[in-house]
This record gives sequence, structure tokens and C-alpha cells, in this order.
Amino acid sequence: MRHLQTRIQATTLADFVENISDHIGSTITAHEESYPPYVSVSPIITYPESAVGSPPSPPTPPTPPTPQTTPPLIIIPAITAPPLHTHPTPPPRAMAARFAPLVLPANLHDMPADYQSKIPMFDGTPQSITAQQHIDKMTTFFDLYELDEEDVTMRLFVQTFAGEVRKWFRGLAANSITTLEALQNQFLDRWEIRKDPLQINAEYNNLKRNPGESVQDYIIRFNSVYNAIPDDLRPSRKSALLKFPDGFDPEMAYSLRDRDPPTLEEMQKIAVSVEANLNDKRARMKAEKRVTIKEEASTSNQVL
Repeated sequence: MRHLQTRIQATTLADFVENISDHIGSTITAHEESYPPYVSVSPIITYPESAVGSPPSPPTPPTPPTPQTTPPLIIIPAITAPPLHTHPTPPPRAMAARFAPLVLPANLHDMPADYQSKIPMFDGTPQSITAQQHIDKMTTFFDLYELDEEDVTMRLFVQTFAGEVRKWFRGLAANSITTLEALQNQFLDRWEIRKDPLQINAEYNNLKRNPGESVQDYIIRFNSVYNAIPDDLRPSRKSALLKFPDGFDPEMAYSLRDRDPPTLEEMQKIAVSVEANLNDKRARMKAEKRVTIKEEASTSNQVL
């Protein structure tokens, strides 16, 4: 740069302009009156030879981007599940009327299969068992089938009512009974025959198994009468153990005494098993008797 500056100052202004124009391809205007001299440089625009004499072509506009086609939007309607029941389905109207005095939950547990053929009935007639005996039988039924749900036990107990007892129950105030115990207490208050203590004691002394009565039913009746005797008049458990076999026929009574159980409860269990054994023995004897009769008839025919 220092060398170039020396050369520019050493020559004339015209020579400087000419020389530097050749080097940088620009139009230079000199200002002679200025010292040290300076130049203003204007850029020279050059065109191709084919374009000489014609105006410059405008710049090519940019190509617009090709619009992208958007696939059609498919709207799938939402599938909503039916609303869930927020409240349990109430019992049918017929059931609600049948058990109107009972306070039952909205969701009821299932009743045992074929329960109608298994539960005892109670109609309150003199020929039927006492109300307490009926309660004892139903308690045994509940234990046997392991029924703990109170809505089931209450409905089953009501299903045992027949005749006037059923009419009495349906005449009770609606939603007035909340538990099985309350139901049984009202049942006893209405249908249990209140007897004189001496009368109960006399009934106990005369207890006998009725014709066609099962051992299990007789045990329930025996215990019901025994427990109904007032405490100051009730015989001891040892005395009841000696009394129990008297209610059976001589063959059964002998089998029980021959086992010599230590408690009344043990004797009653033995009585159930003895009855089953005796029933099997009687069935075999009947079968043998039929075979003997057939053989005798066949021999008689051959003789004739």
C-alpha cells in the first residue's frame, strides 16, 4: 500500500486515473484540488455481449411451492357405553308385596335350590308342632345348609307359613321387622301356646314318638318341651338321658340303652344312626321275605 501510494503521488493525476482504472475495472473521478489526492470509485456493471443494447431481464420469480393435498379428515363418532345402574334393582313387585313386613336390602341373595321341598310348613293348627319347635327345626335347617345371609333366612322362615299364619304375617305393618330374631319373637308371641308349668311337665313325662315321625323330628320336639319347663321344675340332664329312650319302640329303646352314651346329646346322635341301621335291616328282611314267598309259590306250582 505504501508503494502504491508513492506511485500515485509521483505521477500526474491523468496517468494515475488511467492506470488504476485498468487495474480495478471502475470509473474513477479525480479531484485535483484535494491534497493528497483521493478518488471516488463507482462500480462498473458489465453485461454479456448478447445482452448489449437491451435492458437487463428481470430476475426470475421463485417457483411457488406445490401445495400439498391434505387427506380428508374422517370423523368417527364416539361410542359410549350405556350408563351403569347406580342404584340396585329393586325386588319385583310381587316379592315386595309378599314380604312387605320385612326390611330387605335392595340386592337380595339367592335362595337355596329347591328349597320348597325341604322346608317344614307351619299352619298353627293343634295338629302341628309348637311355634318353638318350628323355630328349632328352621334353625337346624339353616345350620345344615350353612345359611348366614339374614335376607335369605328371613324370607325362608316366612315361606314356611301356611293358612292363618300366612294371613297373620301379611297383616303386619310394612317394613316393621328388621332381623330374623325380631321375626321369630313376633311369631312366638302370636303362635306359641303358653302352658301352665305343671302342664308342660306332664307333657314331658308323656313324650312318645308319633307314628311316621322321624327320629330327628322327635329329638327337636323332645328338646323343645324339655327346655320349656321352668328351671325350678326341669329335670336334670342325667334324668333326661334316662327318659329319652322311653319315647321309642322297645327295639329302638333297647339299642339306645345298650350303647350307654354318657350324655343326652350323644344318645340323640346315636338314635339317628340306629334308625338308619334299623331301616336298612327292615328293608333287607322285606326283600328276603319276598324271595321266600316267590320260592314257595314256585315249588307249589311244580307240585301241582
